[in-house]
Amino acid sequence: SAAPKPEARSASAANENKDADGADVRDRDYVDAQRKREALREQLHPALLIAVRHGHGALVSYLLGLGLDPDLRERGSGKTCLHLAAASGSIAAVRSVLENGADKTARCAAGNDAQTLAAAMGHHRIAGVISSWVSAWDLIRARNEQVASALDQEAVDAGSRGPIALLESALAQKEALFGPTHPGLIPQLERLATARATQRSLDLAVELQAPAPQV
Repeated sequence: SAAPKPEARSASAANENKDADGADVRDRDYVDAQRKREALREQLHPALLIAVRHGHGALVSYLLGLGLDPDLRERGSGKTCLHLAAASGSIAAVRSVLENGADKTARCAAGNDAQTLAAAMGHHRIAGVISSWVSAWDLIRARNEQVASALDQEAVDAGSRGPIALLESALAQKEALFGPTHPGLIPQLERLATARATQRSLDLAVELQAPAPQV
């Protein structure tokens, strides 16, 4: 018998991934797996709080590597993992929490951040580590702010140059890139001609509305 066509094979494979309602079982399996992983993480929350409270740096690093939240809070006190690690006096635990993206500005129910708590408990070296810590997330946020500021300034500069100057600049760039005879320059030339004609009309209208000079 003839072998099934590639189209038939792909259709058959697609049908095998559908349930009775037509939903893709691969999506359902993925969601189920995600739910199981999240349930496992929740079961490990107490272990993480115990590990940071007792300053077990290696265990803290392992648990956070499983995807647990570094900003997990203790009930009642509102202390985060960083608060508890700082209070434990373990620099290893503090570094593990910080390296996994903990928010060092988070405050507990008493209104203190982890640095203040460490200093109050006499852990001045830990307070210094927290104070000077710059995470990768901080660097990314700072970089994003710089890019956004540069884009805002570019938009301001573009607005101040006016549409004709922008079209002339774009045309010059295309001409330098593709050459003066490239057909892609024609639409740019047409837009530039339209913009210039519009500007001339506006200038003429302003001149006609201007008051006559005093003699």
